[in-house]
Amino acid sequence: MIHWEDNNIAYFKAESLIQNKEIFFSTLTEREGFDLILDCKNYLFNLSEFEYIALHQQKEGNCFVLILSSEQSHNLPSEWIAVPTKKEALDFISFEQMQRDLGF
Repeated sequence: MIHWEDNNIAYFKAESLIQNKEIFFSTLTEREGFDLILDCKNYLFNLSEFEYIALHQQKEGNCFVLILSSEQSHNLPSEWIAVPTKKEALDFISFEQMQRDLGF
């Protein structure tokens, strides 16, 4: 399910999302102001599965970062963020949070 990291960052595996869509989407709409990491390294997805999530996070002004292998990331929309590891996802979000705090 959803694992909550420091600084209000949610980490979720794509396989769990697909199996527990109702729980995930209720969390997405009920809890505000969190950045999201979706680990897709072990899941072959199609973009339409995650478009709503990306749009929701963008609308809320929060990050949406996918963990993907380099082979998976070549078909993503340019505005989506993809990194190869959880550490890089956490680093990216931490940097984005600092920029938000500074008003950039």
